[in-house]
Amino acid sequence: MIMEKTAREMYAKNREKIMQKARSSNSGFFGVGFYNNFSVLLSEKSTRPGIQWDNNPEFHFQVPCKRLLNYRYLDELFTEALDNYLLTGKKFFVKDE
Repeated sequence: MIMEKTAREMYAKNREKIMQKARSSNSGFFGVGFYNNFSVLLSEKSTRPGIQWDNNPEFHFQVPCKRLLNYRYLDELFTEALDNYLLTGKKFFVKDE
């Protein structure tokens, strides 16, 4: 299990990279996966929700591709996914719009 402080540090280091990928297209989704070896990987873009991973991240969440995506919304997605993971142990989080 990834500790909260570690997950937040991992996210902070990769936040700009995540945002750049989200803003590079105006449609679709991609996943952000957090791993026990302190790495964060971004999945390929998909046109459908429900990202499939070839490997097994400790926890992951889905990000919509939108040119107008803002940092506050991205931070909210991460925080909700992390809280869900820490409280329930569920590895995947999709925010209901």
